[in-house]
Amino acid sequence: MYNFLASIFAFFIPQKKLRKKCRNALIKMQFLSLFKNKHIIDYGQNNMFLLYQENGNIIKNPKIEGLTVIFYGNNNIVELHEPLGIFKNCCFEMRENSKIIIDSFYRSICNLKVTYGIFNSILKIGKNFSCVGVEIQMHDEPNCNITIGDNCLFSFGILMRPSDGHTVYDLNTKKIYNRAAGGVL
Repeated sequence: MYNFLASIFAFFIPQKKLRKKCRNALIKMQFLSLFKNKHIIDYGQNNMFLLYQENGNIIKNPKIEGLTVIFYGNNNIVELHEPLGIFKNCCFEMRENSKIIIDSFYRSICNLKVTYGIFNSILKIGKNFSCVGVEIQMHDEPNCNITIGDNCLFSFGILMRPSDGHTVYDLNTKKIYNRAAGGVL
């Protein structure tokens, strides 16, 4: 696979000798390791990914199969609490000063995508949560929180947003009618 990707990168070099040399260098330098399946990608500072074990221990930056956490900004926290069921094809994209807390669960969390486009937002998911396909977009306004209670089961094709994304306001008074308010489910 990596040889194939290196060949694609080198394809755009017109001279055959130089193309081969570049391809071999990319493979040797493991340049293509950027494309490997990483579980934590951190472009920011002071970000924490924590696993709270049942015995009270805390593991920093755990490798959780089926879950990718991408920190694009600073001062974000992801907390998972054991026991954990199965994560499948899940991704959390964090921006600035945001937090995700997922309590213990026994079943599976599949295709959960959480994206933060703004700062100071919290997503808290209670015990025994399970889903098949949920996307939570916290993009439009800061300080928006979503809380999903205990024993919730979500199906597929669900999109959750704590705000509209399109401001509705009175033309005369400029009063905004659809401010983000977060939610509790």
